[in-house]
Amino acid sequence: MTYFRAFFCLILVTALLLSCGVEQSSPQQVPPVAAEAVTAPNPPPPTFDDPTVATPSPIIEPTAVPAVAAPPANPHPLATNPNMVYLPIPYYGDATLQERISVADVIAHVRLLSVEASAERFEPKAARGETSSTQPYAGVLKFTFAVQEYLKSGTSRPNRIKALVGSLDRYDTKTGALAVANRMLTGRDARWDSHEAVVFLVNETGRYPATASTDLYFMSLWDFTYGLGDMYSIASTRNKIWLPSTTQGNAQVAGELRFYLEEPSAGAGQSAASTRQAQQGGTSQSSPTAAKTIGLSEMKNAITAVDDMIEDGSRKHELCVISKLNREREWGYMRSIGNEPKTDVERIFAKNAAILSGQPAGTIVFDRSTNSKVVDGDEEWHSRSWLEGEGAELFAKGEVTETTDRPTSISNSFSAFGGKFLVTYQYLNRPWETVRPLPRGTYNLRWKSLHAVGVPCNDTGSLYDFATTIAVSAPTGTLHEAFFDPVTVGSAIAADATNGVLKPTAFTDGNNASATLQRIAWESGTVKLKLSPHTGLANHVLDFIVLDGKVSLSLDADEATVDAANNTLSWPVSYQPWKSGDKLMLRIHDGAVTIVPTPTKR
Repeated sequence: MTYFRAFFCLILVTALLLSCGVEQSSPQQVPPVAAEAVTAPNPPPPTFDDPTVATPSPIIEPTAVPAVAAPPANPHPLATNPNMVYLPIPYYGDATLQERISVADVIAHVRLLSVEASAERFEPKAARGETSSTQPYAGVLKFTFAVQEYLKSGTSRPNRIKALVGSLDRYDTKTGALAVANRMLTGRDARWDSHEAVVFLVNETGRYPATASTDLYFMSLWDFTYGLGDMYSIASTRNKIWLPSTTQGNAQVAGELRFYLEEPSAGAGQSAASTRQAQQGGTSQSSPTAAKTIGLSEMKNAITAVDDMIEDGSRKHELCVISKLNREREWGYMRSIGNEPKTDVERIFAKNAAILSGQPAGTIVFDRSTNSKVVDGDEEWHSRSWLEGEGAELFAKGEVTETTDRPTSISNSFSAFGGKFLVTYQYLNRPWETVRPLPRGTYNLRWKSLHAVGVPCNDTGSLYDFATTIAVSAPTGTLHEAFFDPVTVGSAIAADATNGVLKPTAFTDGNNASATLQRIAWESGTVKLKLSPHTGLANHVLDFIVLDGKVSLSLDADEATVDAANNTLSWPVSYQPWKSGDKLMLRIHDGAVTIVPTPTKR
């Protein structure tokens, strides 16, 4: 479901990017976790109402951000589009630990030093490979962490790192964006500030240009539109990429520090508020119930296992593994609620086509059969798409008729709306065509495809497989049609049922009786047809149709010499009408049949 999901996510992201909101909020000072975490407030901020300011603004402490009582008057125009349809964010289960590991460029054991409200340039068009002359602003939170240990990282390993959590709002001025950032700061979950944590970060996102710098990572997003709030903490749905230690004083458990994989729930008779109080250093009457946890050694083993899945360490294998893990979670969730994803795919994408018999090779059956390739610098990798079943070899993908480039981001749920990789898909429309004139019948096939992203790591689970029916109908007055592929048999050029190059051979003849074509041959200037019984073709004509759909030889049954003893009809044909290996079609019709003109090949 990889490329259908990517298309849906692109639409979804566009919808989300057009939504924003600001409510009344108050600035909140983040409590320090240690002496070094105390950050002196900046001087009062300058006026940010000038969107042409080119230099980055200083980080603004929450105490310096003015509260607002109403949404700013200057949201970015796209944020107020009255015609936009806001789609709900689909839920397919929380991102698995494997997914979080596969997407993260940096995984670190950290301690929180400070968090600041700020505003950053936000480029919604970047995910589509476009840029604009005036990028809007969005509210963000910037977290500063002291790194205790890198569990996964690139070449840069500073002892302090910053991570950005962005919102999907947009404003022409920093004032509006800072108001949203202050709202995020006020509403954030601060219960775990004094706990060390494992965090999952990515190097950059396609929508926040500032994260392309070497000292600022992207962590996740904050959602106001659907009430999801933060999309990163242990309390969030879907995205838990901030895993706090299980002990408030960061004490080891059984010889190592352990971290929550899920939010601990309140114990019997204990409210969530009292649980928070206990975790922030207060007292409570009981302890939270057990939650799943992980130790540093287990985390390191899990990271190694995911890295081993990326066989050659290449970007394309990484993309493939991310997509594979994402799909496994989505399909697993769908099955858990009683839905079968492949059934839905078959229902939605089942293909049916109808063409006339005897049309030339290259006749289009399905006019759209999009294939894709990922364009990644100097390297490309292509999707696979094919038909299976009896008769599948009679159809092939034709030449490319159109090409569309569409940049999009590939990621899993915790960074889907911020972007992980920006890649360019090139969609190639290669319609399915016939490889030869076809006799009438119904061809029941399976259409299978593997999206380009799933190819490098042989992600067979992302294979799409759905029913395909191609109905081939004959003109009125047609008695029988068959494949006729002559081969050399002794001195004759012939086809019969036994060598499989004349089929089907059984039909109902002109006397409404069962008949069988046994052999058609040209030898010594004579075409001979062996037919049992030989009497059922009166008033009928035999046409032999070649690859371009034209009739190369036409024989009138009433003009044949009949050998009743041997069930044979013969016609004198001095020239050789076919050669060994030809691909012909035989049509037996009543002579009055009107042959539909061959359609022009597109």
